Amino acid sequence: MPRIKQNYAVYSAQDLKRITDQKRVGIYNQEELGKRLNMSQQSLSIKLRNGKFTMKELQKLFQTLDFSDEEILKVMKTY
Repeated sequence: MPRIKQNYAVYSAQDLKRITDQKRVGIYNQEELGKRLNMSQQSLSIKLRNGKFTMKELQKLFQTLDFSDEEILKVMKTY
C-alpha cells in the first residue's frame, strides 16, 4: 500500500478560509473584515488563501468572527 505524505499546511489554510467565509457571510465583506484587522482587502485575501497569519492576526480574526473552541482547534492543528 503506498504511503501518502499529507500536506497539513494546505489543509489548515483551506479550513481557515472555509470557516472564515462561513462566519462572515451576511456580516462582513472582505473589505470590512480587512479594516477590522488593520489590513487591506488584498492582504486579507492573500493571507486567507495561503494561511500565513501571525498569531496576533489570528487572535483578532477569531475574536472578530466569534470562532468557537472547536473551530479554533481545527484551524490551529498545524500551527
